Amino acid sequence: MSRLSELIRGSGGDTILRDYPDPVYAFDLEGRFIDCNDALCAMTGYTREELLGHNYHNLIDPTHLAITRENFAAAVAGHTRRYRSRGQRKSGEIYDVDVTNMPVRDDDGRVVAILGVARDFT
Repeated sequence: MSRLSELIRGSGGDTILRDYPDPVYAFDLEGRFIDCNDALCAMTGYTREELLGHNYHNLIDPTHLAITRENFAAAVAGHTRRYRSRGQRKSGEIYDVDVTNMPVRDDDGRVVAILGVARDFT
């Protein structure tokens, strides 16, 4: 198991995100999903398999992509960001979302992933 996986996952490889009641996800530094919980799948309409390895861009209403990219870049630079955006479900339905993105750091303090929580407030 890689150090990044150890940061995101608990013992036995079970995700620590699984039972969290809000939609939770982890991105690599390119914005690709490396983990997510069932609540995120329920909110977006995508399965975990459809999300893992894919970029978050397809989940964002195009009118809010710039602000989402800006806040993601700030998290990659090491800053926790909380902001409001608009998501787009697999069905095409648009929804309002409150997002918090936090940098995950390795033992040397380098940002190695982004951990996020999203709440639909439509």
